Amino acid sequence: MVITITLNAILFSHDAFGQHYCDERLFNDKVDQTELFEQCQRYYANILTPFSRLVTPKINVILGFNLPVDMIATSHSVVWRDNPTQLVELYLK
Repeated sequence: MVITITLNAILFSHDAFGQHYCDERLFNDKVDQTELFEQCQRYYANILTPFSRLVTPKINVILGFNLPVDMIATSHSVVWRDNPTQLVELYLK
């Protein structure tokens, strides 16, 4: 489930694109990048791997809406404000 605020180009993605990672610095461009991407991989491997065949089609549906995305805010993780679509690209890989 995702919710968008198109006026601000924010995608609230709940569990999609999340990680079991938090940091007082809050934003993806403020945290250690190596640790962040390790947490992204760990989350995908542990939570989403059983659903991998469903992930790509769902992402393509969301991308098909052609909505601007300047920020991805998940229910648990840092907020992706610097190049947020890099996370989407990682999921597609």
